[in-house]
Amino acid sequence: MAGTFQWWPVAGGRHAIDGELDPGDEGETLCGVPMTYTGRRRTKAEWGWPTCQRCYEAARPLRTPSAFSA
Repeated sequence: MAGTFQWWPVAGGRHAIDGELDPGDEGETLCGVPMTYTGRRRTKAEWGWPTCQRCYEAARPLRTPSAFSA
């Protein structure tokens, strides 16, 4: 991981994943849940899913990819 992350809906929660994944890449959330990154837009409902506390803590020292930065 290059020090970036993004939030991604996995297993009913918002998890942090490697910000450098390309669509189709297999990986895991920062808390270790296996997932495949699709690159699709997240739904409004998915943004409302509960945030994984383990991912939140792991992501705190990281940054979001520049495409998402203000």
